[in-house]
Amino acid sequence: MIVPGIEHFEGGRVPGSLVEQVDVITVTPEETYARHVPRPLPDPPLGRANGA
Repeated sequence: MIVPGIEHFEGGRVPGSLVEQVDVITVTPEETYARHVPRPLPDPPLGRANGA
């Protein structure tokens, strides 16, 4: 979402609930409030064939 500036948000702050859903880019000052996309968990180590 591109907005002119943070003053367009209540209290002059980008709502965290909005940043959870979309990246917010302000024109003045030029800033990006990016979502934190969780990385997938690594695969667990493979067990031994005999179950040990």
